[in-house]
Amino acid sequence: MAYKQKMPSTPAGSNDPPEQVTYLDNFLDSVESLPQELQRNFMLMRQLDTRTQELTAKIERNTRDVIRRRENLTEQRTEDLVKKIRDDQKDCLSFSDEKISLVDQTYELMESHVRRLDSELEKFETELREKEASDSNKGNKNKRQKTDKDDGKLMFTGRGWIGQRLKRYWDEEAEWFEAVVTDYIPAQGGHKLTYDIGTEVESFEWYDLDKPIEGEVDLSAFRVSTI
Repeated sequence: MAYKQKMPSTPAGSNDPPEQVTYLDNFLDSVESLPQELQRNFMLMRQLDTRTQELTAKIERNTRDVIRRRENLTEQRTEDLVKKIRDDQKDCLSFSDEKISLVDQTYELMESHVRRLDSELEKFETELREKEASDSNKGNKNKRQKTDKDDGKLMFTGRGWIGQRLKRYWDEEAEWFEAVVTDYIPAQGGHKLTYDIGTEVESFEWYDLDKPIEGEVDLSAFRVSTI
C-alpha cells in the first residue's frame, strides 16, 4: 500500500498545548467582528439594489412619457426630461460602481481571514511536526513496536472514534501508517480507517477499534490509566 506521511495531529483526549490555544484564541478574536461586517456590507448592497430598481423604473416612466407626448411637449420640457433621464442613468451607474466596490471589499475581507487562518494552521502544524520529531524514538521506524497494552480504558467507543487520527501496523510492508477514522458501521466491521485522505491514492479499510488486537494499532494515546 503506497503511503505518504501525513501532518501530525495532537492525540485526542490530551490537554490542548498552549500554542494551540493561542492560535485558536487569536484567530477567534480576529474574526469576532466578521459577521457584523458582512451583514453591514450585504445590507448596503440590498439598499443599492433597491435604489437602482426604483431609479430604473423612474427612467422607464420618463422615457415612455417623452416618446408618447413628444408632439405635445415644448422643446424646453423635452430637454428637461431628457436631462433628467440622463442624470438618473448616471446615478444608476454610480450605484452599480458602489455595489461592485462593496463586493470587492467583502471578498477581500473573507480572503484576508482565510489567508490568516491558513498561515496560523501552517505554523501550528510545523510546530507539531517538530515536537513529534523531537519526542519520537530515533530507532528504526520500520521495526514493529510493542503497542497498546491493556493498561487502561479507551477514551472512545463506537462513533466516538470518528475524526481521530491513529497509527495502524501493516504486516505486508512492516511499517506503521497514519489513518483517520471517518465512519463507523458495525455491519461493515466497525470503524472506517482512511489513509492518505484527500489525495489521489486515498484508501480505506474497516477495523473494530473497540476490540483492537495488540500490535495492530497504536492506541496508547487514547487510554486512560486505571491505576
